[in-house]
Amino acid sequence: MRLAGVLGVLAGILLTSGCNLVIPEKAVFTRADAVGAPRLKPGYWTGPRCTADDVAAKVEGCPAGIIVGRSDLKFVVDTEKTPAAEIIMGEATYLLVPGKPLLLQWKLGGEPRPLVLYLAVRPLTRDSQGRITEAEIWPAMCGPPSANPRKPDVRWNEEGVLVHSYPTPTDQPFPGLTPKPESSEKIGCEPDGKAAIRNAAAASRSISDQVVVLHWDRDAAP
Repeated sequence: MRLAGVLGVLAGILLTSGCNLVIPEKAVFTRADAVGAPRLKPGYWTGPRCTADDVAAKVEGCPAGIIVGRSDLKFVVDTEKTPAAEIIMGEATYLLVPGKPLLLQWKLGGEPRPLVLYLAVRPLTRDSQGRITEAEIWPAMCGPPSANPRKPDVRWNEEGVLVHSYPTPTDQPFPGLTPKPESSEKIGCEPDGKAAIRNAAAASRSISDQVVVLHWDRDAAP
């Protein structure tokens, strides 16, 4: 998948997945869980066959890049070509958690109610310091997509307030996951613990259509 897939996983993840994602009410992992995890090489990351210069030049098929810090992410996105990217603009932090698979806890937005998502990370290459320089990633899903999926209903009510109605994300949730109630303003599914997230991430690889490869391209500009 080309760099457009980055947005499928990051920017469009809430739109294209039918909200079939592990989204806890609050972050499950802490820095203590991250001890011993490998590091992502800081710098400018992008998709296969794309470079930072391609993104800057708005080359077709290269609409976005990610500046990776030690614990923060900054997205470089052409929002005119990819309107869904507005979702990921703003504060974003991450935490890598060791294990199989390696997990990335992604927090979008600040306190008190950040949106928390989980991605599985399979390192493909590393540098001489052991830092990951290329990886395959995919989202932790609630379960196999529903046989008859429905899109979220977003509309204005009679009082002029924007309301959201989300369908149940899956008919067969993975163990330890509870889908949020249908028609609530909450999305995805709630894990009952750390093991449920890891198991869901591992099981999602074979059913996800949002698997993408990202690679380090260069150091980020100071």
